Amino acid sequence: MKDDIKIKGEYTINGIKQHNNVGSIVITNLLNNWLYDTGDDNSAVAFVFGNGTPSDSGLGNQLFSKVITSRTKGNISLQARIQLNKDECNFDIKEIGIIDSSNRLLSYAIVDISKNDTLILNITYTLKVE
Repeated sequence: MKDDIKIKGEYTINGIKQHNNVGSIVITNLLNNWLYDTGDDNSAVAFVFGNGTPSDSGLGNQLFSKVITSRTKGNISLQARIQLNKDECNFDIKEIGIIDSSNRLLSYAIVDISKNDTLILNITYTLKVE
């Protein structure tokens, strides 16, 4: 039997994995709402993007958001997905996150992506219990 439960979150952008930061209280809310589909206000609702420096309280300079388009639940994992089309989010993306319906940041990662009108990005966030 394992003594510790580890929860790992990561963003995958066009097949490239990005590091993630998630607070422990937020993880509990995120797991409860996604796993039990409570429809609670704390449910993850959108991906957010900016060009600043994120912190636990929010993105440094949020410039764009997009509602989560699909979710899947596995035995030990949760996934949320979106696609950024050619005409969306065209700037140098330095921060990415997921927010709830109260605009509270549930998760974030620091990235370095030059997005322009010739690029489509497929983004998946995976939260996994190990």
